[in-house]
Amino acid sequence: MDGQMKRFLYAITLALACIPATKMSASDLDSARMERARMWNDTRRAGWTNPALYGMAFRKTHSALFFQSDWGHEKIPVVMEKGSGQLSGALKAVSYIRLSDRTTVWGAASYTTGETRNITWNSTTDYHLLAPYVLADTVGGNTRSERYCFSGGYSARMGQWTAAGELLFRAEQEYRKRDPRMRGIVSDLTLRVGAARDWGLERWALAAEANIYKQNNDVVFHQEAGGVTEYQMTGLGTYNARFTASATSMYYKGGGIGLQIDAHPISAAGWFGTVALSAHHYERISNEYNSLPLTTLYVARVGLTAGWKREGARCLAVFGHFDHTRKSGDEHVAGNAVGGEYPVLADLTMYKHRLTDASLHAVYGEQNRICWYVRAAVGYRNSRERYAYPLRQMDDRRLYGRLDTQWLIPITRRFTFECVLGGSYSANIDKAITMPYANMEASFIRKVNATYRQLTANCTAINGKLRGDYTLAARRLTVYCELVGSQWFSNVQNNGQQVGLTLGITY
Repeated sequence: MDGQMKRFLYAITLALACIPATKMSASDLDSARMERARMWNDTRRAGWTNPALYGMAFRKTHSALFFQSDWGHEKIPVVMEKGSGQLSGALKAVSYIRLSDRTTVWGAASYTTGETRNITWNSTTDYHLLAPYVLADTVGGNTRSERYCFSGGYSARMGQWTAAGELLFRAEQEYRKRDPRMRGIVSDLTLRVGAARDWGLERWALAAEANIYKQNNDVVFHQEAGGVTEYQMTGLGTYNARFTASATSMYYKGGGIGLQIDAHPISAAGWFGTVALSAHHYERISNEYNSLPLTTLYVARVGLTAGWKREGARCLAVFGHFDHTRKSGDEHVAGNAVGGEYPVLADLTMYKHRLTDASLHAVYGEQNRICWYVRAAVGYRNSRERYAYPLRQMDDRRLYGRLDTQWLIPITRRFTFECVLGGSYSANIDKAITMPYANMEASFIRKVNATYRQLTANCTAINGKLRGDYTLAARRLTVYCELVGSQWFSNVQNNGQQVGLTLGITY
């Protein structure tokens, strides 16, 4: 990432941190904090992807500048490609300003740096987006990363209509300082536009988004003896043997579009819902074979949230959520080189992953001087992975439940306290694996079996959050400290921990 980009993003962060807030009293700051912290926001959060609705999400102006540190550890990596834990630190600035009753602007900027430990079977950044089409080796190691993010949006109300737009950008690099020396450089740009209109008892909204994604990815070795093999993975322990080598350079390009429709009650009670559709694709292209496309991943998603809520001194909401994701992967069969060019002879759809999640949620709370909420959820999750030939499959079906409670307490006129406690349990109810073990290498057998064992395990988790906000004497600034943590256990002798600490100011 060049110095000019760094200076530009540092300037964005500094400028955002210095945005002057409108003059507010201590009670204004408290209410601005309260309306953002409430667990009740879960009933509206799905719609905030639409900038037209996000521009009307809060009544009060609020800005924050903070440092956030996160640490995580897993005794045994649940997903080897993601490592066994991480340590990161981030400096972030966020601002949401109500310029008037009809106009809102918001923005955010952040710089994050950190280390992920013990990654194996993955030498590509953004595994969660590009899996299974990544570079991989059996050695791996720790990786360092730097991430720059900024976003900004604008919303304006004209009569019964509200129009808005939002831009989000992420630039990231991930690298390793020891052989095998992987490096991934990412740029990720998303543009959203939205509109909303009051119609009858409901506020209807429509949003569209477009995304452009690029990544340069390579692995090199500095040892004279060379290095281990870098596999071009194609899913469920398979790889492209023809284009596997000890050093590889490639790039990914892709993107997609999304559409979202929302309905929310104008009054304190009513029905609400969100329908979200998206389609993305990511093409893996080899630099070493004259920009030969190796694979293309297609990702389609449908999300639906619908329910009823009543807000007031006593709040109640009941809603359901359904999410279905379909991944399909094409392998491009290349012929022999002609004049340095490799013609693509056929496209074979070899990999498929279907992930379905259906859940029912309920939120109840009382909003008085002391606010408290209880949130409960139960759900069903079904994951089905297939590789066409030779046939491979990995299935996991499970039920899960979650219970959380939140307390927002004004201890004194200047000091407020937040406490969140929760727990969850996830139980496998059916699982299956099919592999051509007789034709698999030993390292791939160990990898596939270990992944299957972890992903189909039963898991119990507990989590908590403590936060204190103190308004300074000038009543223009509030300092705060936040501590979050979680602990999980599985029935396959594995466990993990997460701890996060945030120090910041709001104004």
